[in-house]
Amino acid sequence: MIQEASANTICLHGLRETEEENKLTLHINTHIVCGNKFFPCENLESLESLLDVAEDSKSKHVDTRFVKFWLDGPQVEPGPIHCTLNEEGEPDRERPFFDDETVLAHVTKYDSRGMTCKMLVAGEGSETSFEYIRKNYER
Repeated sequence: MIQEASANTICLHGLRETEEENKLTLHINTHIVCGNKFFPCENLESLESLLDVAEDSKSKHVDTRFVKFWLDGPQVEPGPIHCTLNEEGEPDRERPFFDDETVLAHVTKYDSRGMTCKMLVAGEGSETSFEYIRKNYER
């Protein structure tokens, strides 16, 4: 079994075609990206629509019950996009891809559908967002 950590529409179409041709032998968990167009190279509306019909792309070898949240980005060139803390110890609010309440609402929505939520947390600032979600999430 493998994981596709940033699945998008093109990925799911390719997997479906490969499976229909009986050429897919691996079991793949696809983590469909929520709320970030940068990493999956797809617009937000399209990704949200994909998450709404994710179950339709599930197959013998493809499990679509996973959602990926990039709370911030990696510390890589051409410029780091990770969320740091300012001098007061608060997150640099220009860096996270979500505000705390929005990501909490998305996690609540997708978890209630039985989807597993996976989060990428690169900087100290986004770590505070993760803690907010952990403390405020109610099942």
